[in-house]
Amino acid sequence: MKSIDKTIILMLGRAFGSSTVMLISIMLARSLSKADYGTYVQTSMLVQLAGFLLTLGIPSSITYFLPKAYDKSRLIARSYLLMLAVGCLGAISLFGGREYLARFFNNHHLGEFVMYAAFGVFFFLSSQLTRPILMYARSTLLLAKIEILRSVLFLAAMMACALLSVALSTVILILTASFFFDFVVSVLVALKAVSANRGTTSPAVPLGEQIGYSFPLGSLAFCWYAGRELDKYVISHYMNPDRLALYSRGAIEIPLVHILASTISQLKLPDWVAQWDRGSSSALIEGWHHTIVKASLIIFPAFVFLEILGREFIALLYSDQYLQSAEIFHIYLLMLPLQVTSYTAIVESTGKNRVVLIGYLVQLPVSLVLSAVSVRYFEWSGPALVSVLSMYLWTGYLLFVIARIFKLKLSRVFPWRRLGSILLVAVVAGVLPGVLLWGTGGYLATLIPQKELLHGFHVLVYFALYAACYGTLALRFTLFDPEDVETMSRWLLLGRIKRALPGRLQSQGDK
Repeated sequence: MKSIDKTIILMLGRAFGSSTVMLISIMLARSLSKADYGTYVQTSMLVQLAGFLLTLGIPSSITYFLPKAYDKSRLIARSYLLMLAVGCLGAISLFGGREYLARFFNNHHLGEFVMYAAFGVFFFLSSQLTRPILMYARSTLLLAKIEILRSVLFLAAMMACALLSVALSTVILILTASFFFDFVVSVLVALKAVSANRGTTSPAVPLGEQIGYSFPLGSLAFCWYAGRELDKYVISHYMNPDRLALYSRGAIEIPLVHILASTISQLKLPDWVAQWDRGSSSALIEGWHHTIVKASLIIFPAFVFLEILGREFIALLYSDQYLQSAEIFHIYLLMLPLQVTSYTAIVESTGKNRVVLIGYLVQLPVSLVLSAVSVRYFEWSGPALVSVLSMYLWTGYLLFVIARIFKLKLSRVFPWRRLGSILLVAVVAGVLPGVLLWGTGGYLATLIPQKELLHGFHVLVYFALYAACYGTLALRFTLFDPEDVETMSRWLLLGRIKRALPGRLQSQGDK
């Protein structure tokens, strides 16, 4: 199976999962009161915060040490036991601090649901080993099937909750059950992996070496999560659950788009590590640039499309009751062009994680102070603006670090010219559909009086027009290379697409 096909399969599995999460958020936002939905969001935030804090980078150490000549069975078994022990400690701590957490989150009802979050943390931690074990075993298709099955079951359960208008406690119980499903899968995967690798005479990975490698990565992962979600914690602390519900629906991640770069990086990281170990730094950078360009072909047009139709998009998903969320959504979209790659993955492949950790340790307290101050002067848009500014400064810092590591000029550390061409085409492609939609807006409003139908019509028609314009311009200016065309032909059943190509690209593909 080609590398691009593995990427697509894994990405589709994860995209299905993230789409399920979005669908669930749509159903719950429409069926629960804003206060209850805000409490649900806070419970999820607790599980994620404790999960990232306590993972300790053990899953990353699995990815790093499994390909090496060590006793794989003992490595997996020991890692799993570590996750169980830390998960138990985290669950006890979370439950014991439930009253403090309720005060911090400005929600006296939250304490009632911390017990569910405690169980969720215990199940969540162990389940983080499933992905690296299956990725090492090249079981990409199995991993995608597991994620799809989990998503379908979770979606069906939450759909029943929305239709039956059940209590919030039942909804959070089902959320905990989804973490339990992940836990059961992780147990089965770990047992099979331990059994399959038993009997080797290879030495075990020293515990100190594993922790020494994993702990900085775990700290990086926690700092990454804290930096990404900091604004939501600030909003939750200073405002009530109703406002958090509105804010969280603006600060959403788009399925497929936000997982694209991380999926590619997960698949490419072992190759990047091997290239760095061999001293093939130029090949590593060239391959990295290749993945950036591929991701930008999807992310840049998605950015333009959503910036133009952000208000209609939010109203279509969550109803007009969440129209205020569009303000935060437009601000958050400004970070989307940066998500063409996982910058830390490149640094991680060279083993120089300390400089990233130092950057995080500076970024987090500065962002926290700025967010806390901005919420007083700019209300809820302040933390969102700080998040965007922080992301751009952080990306600039990482590009500087990468340039130093690989001894490159900043002008060569990123495929700037290629990305600029793609962004320009994406912007130009949005002009004609935007003018048509704006010019016919009043007429369509009289033709379709129901607001949600009108929002849906706007989104669908503009998407079709924009996709046609972007695809035409991308082909005209040869933004798609022969590999892109061949992949689209197989996955989108567009066998005729090659006949629409300029002759120059066609002849290039034939070679």
